Amino acid sequence: MINVNYCILVTITADAIAFRYNRSDGDNRFVDYAPNGEVNMPFAILCTGNKFVIGRSAYEAACHNHNPNAYANIFSTCTASRTFKFADRDEPLGKLPYYAIRCYIEQILSNIFYNQTGTLESNVARLPLMFLFGPELDTNKQRFILSPFEEGGFQNMRDYNYARLLLPVVASQTPPSDRKRVSGVVLVSVDGDDLLVQLYDAVRHEPLGNVVRIDGQGRDPRIGEAANHIWNCLYNYNYKKRELEEHILREAAERFLSSTAQEVNDVLRMSDGTMQDYMLRRTELDMSAASTASRMVLYQLGNELARHGLSAQQCRVVLAGRAATDYFENLFAQGRWALPITKVTAREKQMLLDRLLGDVKVLHPFGEGNREPIFALKSVKLHKAPEVFGGVNFRFQIPLGDNGWINAVAWRMAGRVPPADKAIDIAVKLGWNRWNRRKTPQATLVDWRFPEA
Repeated sequence: MINVNYCILVTITADAIAFRYNRSDGDNRFVDYAPNGEVNMPFAILCTGNKFVIGRSAYEAACHNHNPNAYANIFSTCTASRTFKFADRDEPLGKLPYYAIRCYIEQILSNIFYNQTGTLESNVARLPLMFLFGPELDTNKQRFILSPFEEGGFQNMRDYNYARLLLPVVASQTPPSDRKRVSGVVLVSVDGDDLLVQLYDAVRHEPLGNVVRIDGQGRDPRIGEAANHIWNCLYNYNYKKRELEEHILREAAERFLSSTAQEVNDVLRMSDGTMQDYMLRRTELDMSAASTASRMVLYQLGNELARHGLSAQQCRVVLAGRAATDYFENLFAQGRWALPITKVTAREKQMLLDRLLGDVKVLHPFGEGNREPIFALKSVKLHKAPEVFGGVNFRFQIPLGDNGWINAVAWRMAGRVPPADKAIDIAVKLGWNRWNRRKTPQATLVDWRFPEA
């Protein structure tokens, strides 16, 4: 087996997922893994037997064909107390993303690394796995994805804060004289139909207060208008019932409005499989709705800024994800900000990935070519019995004399839980536990034994 440094990155937003990888003997960048030609795939999952498909075909199976084994809107659908069929057995629906993502990781190891790194099963404990979550995903949604991986024994796993990576990138493109004028950054994203606003310190990039959710303001009102225009263009088709085509029309409208194109000439695949031509111009759409929405949004945002002793003239606005469109740019442009509004484009996204890769290489060795140091502690006596979780893992505390203790976890070792009333020798790796914006030391148990006589 060839030694190769590598890592796998999974980027997840409310409605999309992407897989990337980096290897030391390849390009100095994250490379897209797009088995079906899709990079940013709809976060929809189709399960057939023990096979999983993520992306457009899974989305169409769930939303268009109503396949009972296909699931879209993952963060709402998969939290229900239901099961799905996997390899002829019932599994909790909440573990569907875990199994599907794991399947794609197996594909990357097999198709990209050609068994240079071994199988996933032999690499679970040390496989360098990274998650980057969109700003609209709160801690609970992130934990929904991460917890099954932790319980499944993925020990060399890290998750990264989107804003902590993005905001330095945005600042780096701003002249120093302009940066001095900014005390706060307003990061705007979209979750469903709601607008999410989070205020950050412009220097430390730390969040100020909680996320402000503005109900019903996260959807561009021009989507319905654009869908109507598209339908009216389908002269050879619009005599049929529109209900069956509504989701197709709205998806086309959203794609156009999320782009920077001023007009589009394209074709749509309708519900009956036929292809229909359509044309849409941005100038045909009414932007006046932005003025009405702007007053309410800026009023709520102004209150949040005041709570932190800030005004609009001291802040800048950054539009990310589905909020990075001309509609939301116009909505926020009616405020008096310190700097022009920034929309996160493909350029900023690539710079974010480059920064992430640089941080990973500087701060932490990864992959097969590097081994984490293992520390031995002799004649340790646990203060209390370890606690089993996830059925196969356990957590415990290692006493450190007068310095208290350090929390520890053992993956897939519930069959060998050490006693709390006898001295033991233990071997551990040291790392960090990140939870609810807190970072605390944590040891990972490698092995334990009773002291030799």
